[in-house]
Amino acid sequence: MQLLYRARVLQLLCLALLGVPLLGACNPDAPDTVVEVCGNLSIPEEIDSLRVEITDQDNNLIREGVRELWSCPGPSLMALPQRVEFAPVDGDVFVRIQGIRDGVPVIENTLRKSLNADDFRATVSLEQGCLGMRCGPGRTCSQGQCELIALASDTISACAGLSTHDTPDASEPVADAGSDAGNPVEPPGAYLCPQPEPDISEDPDATAVEDESGLQTTGADANEGS
Repeated sequence: MQLLYRARVLQLLCLALLGVPLLGACNPDAPDTVVEVCGNLSIPEEIDSLRVEITDQDNNLIREGVRELWSCPGPSLMALPQRVEFAPVDGDVFVRIQGIRDGVPVIENTLRKSLNADDFRATVSLEQGCLGMRCGPGRTCSQGQCELIALASDTISACAGLSTHDTPDASEPVADAGSDAGNPVEPPGAYLCPQPEPDISEDPDATAVEDESGLQTTGADANEGS
């Protein structure tokens, strides 16, 4: 009897252990995790890309992604706020946002959030007062000051009331006094979509000019000889 009891207990224990991975598997019905990034930064003068990282309490990376705020040709620029979606995340996590300028992080903000099927959004703001700020472990920049990373316990948008800059259209001509003076001014973000240098040797107009120049020179020499 005792042997049967022990065998039954072991069977139930094995079933419980086998069920653990199933409970932690992805739920196809769970909504995607949404990270909203807002801010009052100029694009692309202050940032041109966003990096989003979601880590657990032990700083293990769970999700990551990069959102470029431009596309070529143009460039065509995108303004804040931006929404970045990931496969569903469940649990107590840290959401870190970096603003990047020309490949270099120039601003960062982190919040702590308990994500689940009922509360799957995290909103993080990037504010001008935090540009260039570096905070120690467990702290992040908010309104120009380093503070302890807070637990976002509600779904109220951190972007509410935060003014944003109008993102210029890089395809529109830029009016500037330098243009009138004969000095062309590059449109915003022109460095993001570099234009190839023209190959003069393959320019038919340039070849025609060279041929005409050669003919004129030959005619001049002939006149001098006569």
